[in-house]
Amino acid sequence: MNSKNSSPKSTILSPGTHIQGEIFSEGALVLEGVVEGRIVCNRVNIKPAGAVLGSLNCTSLRIEKGGRVDGELQVMDQPITF
Repeated sequence: MNSKNSSPKSTILSPGTHIQGEIFSEGALVLEGVVEGRIVCNRVNIKPAGAVLGSLNCTSLRIEKGGRVDGELQVMDQPITF
């Protein structure tokens, strides 16, 4: 598979997962766990048990009831590429 022709994939952080650090992705992030740090991603879906403790930069954001962002939030117009 040629990586230039493949579309970005989704990343799922399951309940009970706790990450300290940074996540960078051109794809989607489904967050059911906790990220303490920085997220830069195109699409983010924060589920009821999900939380961001730090900063979140994305182009599309959905926060389901119970999900939370505690820190800086920026929803941008331009797609994120690396």
